[in-house]
Amino acid sequence: MLRYPAIHAARDARSPNRPPPPPAPAPPSPAADTITVLIVDDETALRNALLRYLGRRGIQGHGVADGADALRALEQREFQVIISDVRMPGMSGREFMERLRRDRPDLMARLIFSTGDTFAPDTAALIKEAALPTVTKPFDFGELERVIRRVAAEADRRRPMASA
Repeated sequence: MLRYPAIHAARDARSPNRPPPPPAPAPPSPAADTITVLIVDDETALRNALLRYLGRRGIQGHGVADGADALRALEQREFQVIISDVRMPGMSGREFMERLRRDRPDLMARLIFSTGDTFAPDTAALIKEAALPTVTKPFDFGELERVIRRVAAEADRRRPMASA
């Protein structure tokens, strides 16, 4: 009797007595090293553009319109990086920074300021006083991403190791 391996293999695969093939591997879960960024900016269009850009670059973003919303978001979850506009209605970037410094000093190393007003004396003084990374508007998205990745890496190095 002639045996044709391809035909018999196909028939054997349909056999009810044959064990089912192993399940396909599960899709990968989000990478543990995904960077999470909180964007604090009252300009909705800019905030949404940043979120879209960062998402395409594999950076998970969450946006809020002011410092008070940012403080609430920080109570709910952890972010590796926080980008805050300097000039916002309600709680300004300076007030937001001061609240972080007072209530969550562990987050100060994660803060990046963004501003389109670096020449105003009060903004220039804040940037100098805060000694934080600052990105200027309009953004160079490549530079912004480099700053985000650097701040995230530094924040991860400072994070205490979990005890076993």
